[in-house]
Amino acid sequence: MKIITLVGKDRTWKTTLIKSVYNEILKEGLLLYYESEGADNQDFKALIKWNDKIIAFCSIGDPADPKHIPSEYILRGLVFASKKEADILVNAYSKSFRYENNIEEFSYETYESIISVYKNNSLYIPIKIDDNAFREQFDENCNRIIEEISK
Repeated sequence: MKIITLVGKDRTWKTTLIKSVYNEILKEGLLLYYESEGADNQDFKALIKWNDKIIAFCSIGDPADPKHIPSEYILRGLVFASKKEADILVNAYSKSFRYENNIEEFSYETYESIISVYKNNSLYIPIKIDDNAFREQFDENCNRIIEEISK
């Protein structure tokens, strides 16, 4: 499985970027599964068949509750994509998140350790979202993800 992960702080448009890629792929793909997620239902899990590939999307990466940490959502996404036998997983990982004015930081190494189980059979492509220029790089990042999916 190819894993394409958007890595950035909370509120750097990771979910919006994943939704944009999802919508582009869906134009020529077949929707196999869709489920809203998150406290506000703004995140989602989905499967699309596109160009003979099964692509899993798991947008949730910023927990809305301190009982959950980003790594929990990453693991859920990996399990979802594996169970559905996806060829590609597009997901998000938050380096930090806010809850009641507290900012929790998570190391990139935490994410690396979570996906290490999948690395032997996976191509892992991190796309780091610039904390200060995420709006300016939106189209560029969207195109890069679609190119990676197309390979």
